[in-house]
Amino acid sequence: ISFACAACGLIDLKTQRMRLTSAGGPPPIFCRTDGSLELLPLPTGLPFGVTEDFDYEATTVSIAPGESYLFVTDGAFEIDDARQKQLGIEGLVEILKTLDYPAMPLDMHRLVEKLLRYSNEIRLPDDLTILEIIHNNTKA
Repeated sequence: ISFACAACGLIDLKTQRMRLTSAGGPPPIFCRTDGSLELLPLPTGLPFGVTEDFDYEATTVSIAPGESYLFVTDGAFEIDDARQKQLGIEGLVEILKTLDYPAMPLDMHRLVEKLLRYSNEIRLPDDLTILEIIHNNTKA
């Protein structure tokens, strides 16, 4: 069976809201205006391709000026260290904090360097995709 994990959503700039659903993907990381990071729980559906007929639930979240959402694939946190301890999504959040994110723009080179250092490998074991949605406009 071939399958793909994904997050899908629509952004309404007038209402400053996003409608999101997940097809087996990890939760996005919500970055508040005060700089705190938290995992945004989404209704988790099956990955695409697992079954032909599945109804995905969606949730609506606000996105205020100064806030952002960081969407990542599992390649960003399903990384084992030398003792086979997995980094996990919470470990990724801790790495982001050491990079002073979101106060500083996300530096992909430094992030990948820290992930490689954690794994003690020369390349990451899985693909890594990151999408950052930033609301930096007060007018829609």
